[in-house]
Amino acid sequence: MIKYLVWSLLCFIAVGSTAQVTVSGHVYDNRTQEPLAFATIALGDQIFNADAEGHWSLKANPGEYAIRITHIGYDSLVDSVVVESSSLHLDFGLHESLSALGEVVVAADGEEDSEYLPMIKAELQKISEIQIVYSSPNASALLGEFPGVRSIKTGSNAGQPSVRGLYGARIGFVVDGLPLQFQQWGDDHGLGVDSWQLERVSLVKGGSALTYGPRASAGAITVSPNPMLDSSGVAVNVFSRFSSVNDQFEYGGALNWRFSKFQLDVTAGVRQNDNLKVPAESFEYLSRRLPILNGQLKNTDGKSISGQARLRWVNKKGGGRITYRGYYDRYGLFPGIIGIPDVNDLREESESRLDDLPSMDIQSHSIVYRGFRELSPGKELVFIGALQQIDRLELGEPHSHGNAPVPDSEIALSIQTQTASSSVFWRKRAGNYKLNTGFQIELNEEQTSGYEHLVPSSNYWQAGAFAAVNEYKIGKYELSAGWRLDASQVNVDGFTEPVYNEVQEIVGSNTRSIEVDQTWVIWGANLLITRKYDAHRDLQVQLAKTSRFPTAYELSANGIHHGTFRHEKGNSSIKPENGYQADAQWRYFGGMNSFSAAGFAGAYRNFIYLKPAAEFSELPEAGQLYKFDAARVFRYGGEFNYTQSILKRKVDLSQDLELVYAYRLDDGLALPFTPPVRSRTSVVYHWIERTNPNRLDFRASATYTAAQNQVARNEERTSDYLLWDVAIIGCIAERITESDVKKKKYGQDYYIEAAFSVNNLFDRKYIDHLSRYNLLDLPEAGRNFSISLRGYFN
Repeated sequence: MIKYLVWSLLCFIAVGSTAQVTVSGHVYDNRTQEPLAFATIALGDQIFNADAEGHWSLKANPGEYAIRITHIGYDSLVDSVVVESSSLHLDFGLHESLSALGEVVVAADGEEDSEYLPMIKAELQKISEIQIVYSSPNASALLGEFPGVRSIKTGSNAGQPSVRGLYGARIGFVVDGLPLQFQQWGDDHGLGVDSWQLERVSLVKGGSALTYGPRASAGAITVSPNPMLDSSGVAVNVFSRFSSVNDQFEYGGALNWRFSKFQLDVTAGVRQNDNLKVPAESFEYLSRRLPILNGQLKNTDGKSISGQARLRWVNKKGGGRITYRGYYDRYGLFPGIIGIPDVNDLREESESRLDDLPSMDIQSHSIVYRGFRELSPGKELVFIGALQQIDRLELGEPHSHGNAPVPDSEIALSIQTQTASSSVFWRKRAGNYKLNTGFQIELNEEQTSGYEHLVPSSNYWQAGAFAAVNEYKIGKYELSAGWRLDASQVNVDGFTEPVYNEVQEIVGSNTRSIEVDQTWVIWGANLLITRKYDAHRDLQVQLAKTSRFPTAYELSANGIHHGTFRHEKGNSSIKPENGYQADAQWRYFGGMNSFSAAGFAGAYRNFIYLKPAAEFSELPEAGQLYKFDAARVFRYGGEFNYTQSILKRKVDLSQDLELVYAYRLDDGLALPFTPPVRSRTSVVYHWIERTNPNRLDFRASATYTAAQNQVARNEERTSDYLLWDVAIIGCIAERITESDVKKKKYGQDYYIEAAFSVNNLFDRKYIDHLSRYNLLDLPEAGRNFSISLRGYFN
């Protein structure tokens, strides 16, 4: 009997061993077809790397497996494979990602792969190629594609992002290594970057962003350059888009020229738009109902010109780059927001004129040097130095207040901002952890003038240092922890205006803003715990203590802010903001589906916010007064995402849900300007296999935004709405291979993408709770047809 049992067992082992078959494959760049060296492949419970040519091979038993392919700088690919009784060969093409990873990576040619490294290693959200082509008329709207990010509309073609309901001085925006802080892009400013210029974009939420400084307490968005060309040569990108909702035309192009260890990158773009079209016939201003003729907001046309020149170089020990960026933006201000609008001011124009008043002019210039060097194996040093100049002009027909004489200039408000900043980062790789340290300093001066007062002149300095230990492994857990210390001094000039009698004699004075001279020291810290269960599941939990300084605007503003249609008043007694945040995220990656759930909560001892006051402005025709205040606040919410591929991966389904709630702890009232609950469902149908470099996709999405009834005292509620968007995106591509060259069949690599999309398909009339037009009871833009074209030639 034992003899037969042993024989049966040996046969079983033999069958089991011979049942294993070879599964092999090749990983490559989906556009260039170049192999992706050392890509990571996870098949079932096996995790391994491809070789230098992107080839891989293993043994597996028959069955169905989930496979996940990852590579630095590329979007991950998750699929399902069935292993049968014969050998199986699989080829996977990855799309280059438009985001950097959560840590600094030095590429093979010495160029650093990401911008500032986050203090805490965290998974960064990404924007897919399909979205950057068609979906958004400006950079802020495109960033609204991130889960947990909304776009606050600040003009007919501009906006700024809100991360989990927070924006402005709490969100760091870093372009090419240069942090653009609050004074350069306040509540009425766009980002100064066109959507097609967002090369690689990443987002860090919550306390992980402390490396960027106290003005990134809620998160950071970074825009970094694409990798240098692999070898000497020239590559050209061109882009154009038309949008019907404001007859906007946009053109742009980029030239990349690599010669030996150097590369020159030059980009330029022009955008011009007509008046914004809205599905409304009237609006209400200070209890007066005024007409909107032909469904257009008069004088909301505009134009912008942007350009950038960057010289990069690399060597075996490091490299560097010098970047100049220039941006000019001029857009009209809707006459319904200036004083008491007259019906004649709102009459139809025979044609749009870009020089009409009132208007806003913004010019931006910056130059950045960034260098990095490997001091010794495992030790790296990064230095960044930058100068910025921002000039903002608000122009209007000269008019007087009260008995004051009429000004002799059209300059209602001028704000000139100069900023100098410098950062030094040092990193050391050890056996099972990474040590990161850094020091940053920023000097700022802001001069204001004009016949209308909004904020007085000011200056400040800010310096900070941090240290962090990343990726410290303890069994199945990975720990990261960091600490930061910052100091700042803010000096704000007072502003006193003369008071005139009936014969325009000065009879007194009125103090609008008092002098402020404050010095503060704050600190922040965070701890991240990561638990990876297997190749498909992981959990992250983060605790953070965050702080930020009040801005000069929050301390001393007192005037009509035409960019937001409000009289906003600062509070000189505000102290630095302190808060404690907790974040958690659980993710699952399957063969045909994935799911992620993220939650956050924050308790703040001195949360700074702008509240609608129960009083009217003392200024003529200014309406309700808005005051900066500070209170104990509790915020919580989360994001949920589920994706599913069906019909042999021909169709991708996606479902997102975002929730944000914020309350004052003293009275339980909601905070103003809190985004309502949003749910988005999207379907993408691939007419051509996704591994084919040529593409033809159809996308439809439905976004439901709930009514916002959780509002602050004196804040208006908004109703719910459902918006539908559709798009068709096509791509053709070709690459000259090495075999073609050997056969003397020369040509060029290229890809051409075209998209046609319709936003707000059913021309729904709705009020965006976060839009500045909300105060005028004005709906958002109606149905919008867009055509975009992008080409790459190498």
